[in-house]
Amino acid sequence: MPSLMSHRLEPLQQLADNREDEASRHLADAHRLVAEREQRLRELIDYRADYERRIVCGTTQLLLNARQFIARLREAEAFQRQLVIKAQQELAAERARWLLRHREADTLELLAETYRVRERRTEARVVQQRLDEQALRQHQLRAADTRC
Repeated sequence: MPSLMSHRLEPLQQLADNREDEASRHLADAHRLVAEREQRLRELIDYRADYERRIVCGTTQLLLNARQFIARLREAEAFQRQLVIKAQQELAAERARWLLRHREADTLELLAETYRVRERRTEARVVQQRLDEQALRQHQLRAADTRC
């Protein structure tokens, strides 16, 4: 049976698998980006905290410069927090895209398997019917031979 439905679905299955793989790569990239941005935020927070601990009393100008630098570090932290939030949102979107692609691939695989089961049953019925016909013919031939 050259036009089996299960074989006709193969290009669609391959396309769905490719899309799922691509979505999986994007999801992995999004995970890495979140991790990198969170690490950068931790580094900024740790650096600022360490800088604040090292401030010793000094001249008014030195203290003013230190406060200004700490303020810039806090701005950098706030900016980095926004980058983390944006990366987390993108991660959630990529996860949703991957889940959709994964479900599509699974659905096509399930459909193809359903067709394969039907095709095997049909083939088994055809084979059984041929065997039954062959057995019937042999029985009829033996019966005819015994009458003669």
